[in-house]
Amino acid sequence: MLKPILFLMLLFPNILLSEAMHFTVETDYMNHRAMIYASGEIEHGTALKLIHLIKEKNIGNAIVYFNSYGGSLEEGMIIGRIIREMRYATSIGTTGDRMSGTCASACSYAFAGGASRYIYNDRQRLGLHQFYNENGRNFGSIAQTQQTTADIVKYLSDMGIDERAFVVASKTDKNSVTWLSKAEALKLNFANNGKTETTAEIKITYGPNNKQYPYLRIEQERAGGIGKLLFYCKDHTMYVDGMILTNVENSIRQSQNSKRNYFELSDGMFLPQYGQNGIRADHGSLFISRKLSDMDIQKILNSNVMNMWTEDGGNFRWGLELDIYPVKEKMREFLTGCGTPELDMDTTLSLF
Repeated sequence: MLKPILFLMLLFPNILLSEAMHFTVETDYMNHRAMIYASGEIEHGTALKLIHLIKEKNIGNAIVYFNSYGGSLEEGMIIGRIIREMRYATSIGTTGDRMSGTCASACSYAFAGGASRYIYNDRQRLGLHQFYNENGRNFGSIAQTQQTTADIVKYLSDMGIDERAFVVASKTDKNSVTWLSKAEALKLNFANNGKTETTAEIKITYGPNNKQYPYLRIEQERAGGIGKLLFYCKDHTMYVDGMILTNVENSIRQSQNSKRNYFELSDGMFLPQYGQNGIRADHGSLFISRKLSDMDIQKILNSNVMNMWTEDGGNFRWGLELDIYPVKEKMREFLTGCGTPELDMDTTLSLF
């Protein structure tokens, strides 16, 4: 049997095993963000080093490139939660080649923390295997194993990773690695290449006498920003506010320069308006608002997307795509219930 150190050298010949993870920072001027390169073994204290770096460099928007064979599982998940809290993106690569690298074992859990998780090709290797303790054993006591298993499953769920990823890892011996192809990583949602899962949630706004009025919020994050669709019923009529979270300067510029704004469904342009009608900027977000007829609602429910766009009269348009297919059943329940006492909103109310 191969000694653990020799085995790792054969698996990861391009990574210095004795080197603790270190971070270097460059600037991506095109995308207005920092590029953090994380290379080496994940050890206890690595997460703290990352926190100090973020504070020292005052890093806001960033993408973290990993190149690591792993290390401490617990520390990897802590790093992942820090990355998710900061809404950073993640990928696999090095300072010399951002399209090639290795991220295995505990590194894969740190990688999972990215709000956007990019794998562009199979030279960016993402590897999974069983967890084991610091003595090289697969488990300690039964209670410890159960707790660690529960922690991993909850972490992957919190990060939006398919539960089948844990099954893949569990079936892979600790002295082996299952390498995910780009297609497999996307299928398990380990990578999303800038597109998060669409969510739908019924929220509550309050009217006179603290009366509650529900509205449906659809949300998806992509590389270009966060998009939301807010559906609400007023006077027996359904309305929608399309909302793109950007910044104050850009939202005002897009609103003022708009020559045409519209939604886009699977079969094309939907409910266009011209000039600055139906579009407004508010607190760093751009809103496209429409009143919906019953026919409009059916068109929406027959579509898989509901994108939002504005044009300034030139050759380009600005906006965001939003997948609605995963949440269509919840949309159907809400949109076809307009006019019932439970959904109808007081005429004096506004969501904003």
